[in-house]
Amino acid sequence: MKERILFILSLLVLCWPTEQTVAQNHSSGDFLISAGVATGGYRRYGNYTNFSIPAVISAEYGINDELSAGPFITYSRFKYGGIVSYAYAWHVIDVGGRVSYRFIPLLEQILEQDINIPKLDVYASFMIGYENVVYSSKEGPKPAGATTLKNRVRLGPALGARYYLRDNIALFLETGVTNFGSIHAGASFKL
Repeated sequence: MKERILFILSLLVLCWPTEQTVAQNHSSGDFLISAGVATGGYRRYGNYTNFSIPAVISAEYGINDELSAGPFITYSRFKYGGIVSYAYAWHVIDVGGRVSYRFIPLLEQILEQDINIPKLDVYASFMIGYENVVYSSKEGPKPAGATTLKNRVRLGPALGARYYLRDNIALFLETGVTNFGSIHAGASFKL
């Protein structure tokens, strides 16, 4: 699955018309809405037989040229069907916030050298969120592992990059121990 997502993102970058693309980067006052999917999460609930890839929607506001912050929400579903007549599912909604830091200016100061990649926005993020797990069953008792699933606070760091295809459209890829999964990819839209 990771390979497919990376392949599709690569094709989009290579095939997207670039005549009107101009230099882009993060700046104070930028407002971005992002939508994507995640994979490789460590939310493995029992012997599930079907699951949805977590869908993620987030927003970010540029506090200054190096910092941005905003909320996010994710949804995923895990289903267990180990016994033919039973159907169990866990619906997971994660709501929280994130702070992102653009570290290229700091690297430029340390290295005493300009790092100029105008269409690229590279950042490190820290996320904190509340994971709400809802169990549902059409019939039968809860499986043994269902009693250990609890709502919880989750946090984690990530590294990410956003590549601008146009003035207001970018593709992004993030990796880390995030609330979404170990790999998170999608598109961002500057409003």
